[in-house]
Amino acid sequence: FLDKIDALEKENKLLRDQSEDKSHLESDLEKDITLVEETEVGVREQHSDVERLKSMILMKEKDANFWKSMLKDKLMPSDDDSNEVAMLKKNQTKLLDRLSDIERKFGEVTVQFESKQEE
Repeated sequence: FLDKIDALEKENKLLRDQSEDKSHLESDLEKDITLVEETEVGVREQHSDVERLKSMILMKEKDANFWKSMLKDKLMPSDDDSNEVAMLKKNQTKLLDRLSDIERKFGEVTVQFESKQEE
């Protein structure tokens, strides 16, 4: 009879220990679940931040491309500008040729004047 009581007490202690272990495991599981839920929220927030940053990057790239094309247009002469430059160079050449002609004629006149003065 005492052996049965000892066996029941041991079984009762074992059941209490198992119940305690179960409580600890349930508590740990609840903590893990809470941690997983918090992590999911954090991941969703980070994903949202990443999407927002992607959108900002795309907008900045569009802005950069716009300004790049604006600068390119300002720095690269258009066909009209090229034609105007060519016309100006042509006029400059004509004026330089005319100046050379005038200098040559002035030289001739000077020589004639000097020779008439000597006579």
